[in-house]
Amino acid sequence: MNTTAATTAPTTAERIRSACVRAGGAMLAVEGVDIPGPTATPVHHLLSDGSFAITVPVDGVLPGMVLSAGAAGIQAVLEMTDYAPLPLREPVRSLVWIRGRLHHVADSEVPGLLDLIAAENPNPALLQVNSGPAHGDDDVRFTLLRLEIESVVVADSTGAESVGVGTLLGASPDPFCAMESSWLQHMESAHRDVVDRLATRLPMALRRGRVRPLGLDRYGVQLRVEGDDGDHDVRLPFAKPVDDVTGLSQAIRVLMGCPFLNGLRARRL
Repeated sequence: MNTTAATTAPTTAERIRSACVRAGGAMLAVEGVDIPGPTATPVHHLLSDGSFAITVPVDGVLPGMVLSAGAAGIQAVLEMTDYAPLPLREPVRSLVWIRGRLHHVADSEVPGLLDLIAAENPNPALLQVNSGPAHGDDDVRFTLLRLEIESVVVADSTGAESVGVGTLLGASPDPFCAMESSWLQHMESAHRDVVDRLATRLPMALRRGRVRPLGLDRYGVQLRVEGDDGDHDVRLPFAKPVDDVTGLSQAIRVLMGCPFLNGLRARRL
């Protein structure tokens, strides 16, 4: 009889898509050009054609250089850092590097792109794109650039892996990634009993360290064990992927060994 193995973790493409949502900002570095340090990019949005729309300060040297480069563009790397929402000893969960060529976006294309991005990612920085003169040191204006992707690599505690643009476009962010930070913070501060119950599923050798909630997605829970010998990340997979909050709650109760998997409804079955 043929059986299909259950998926126990996000694919590489899903991890990258989720990191793009969670990363509050990214850094853009150009290659072969004498610019002092990377440039902060508050908006980085994957478009349906496989390129990234990014914003950079309009008064920097980069927008003019990209415009002067014309159709050839400028070689650049976009780096996104996915930080744990808790104050861990090692707070970086993953790094994503997107290498490609930067291109100018024509003024006529900007309004349509801004509307498209805002529909999926209503970042306040979008309001500062081509918005007129700046007023004061805190009022930063941005311009929109396009990064044509050549390669995408993600690295975390398990190693580094690349993914193709087509695969990336075919993946979706985790359905819980936008809420993950608040849930993990709440679990750490108000529900240590849940963390302690989950910790009983760890190998005995890891239970002597400090156990912290590290990640939560539709496939399972990740715990970080901070021990004297270093940090260890362990994934506790759900029996099957979940798609909504009800399914997530039930799956966590299963991992905890809770006898009432469906709450009061279980008593009527």
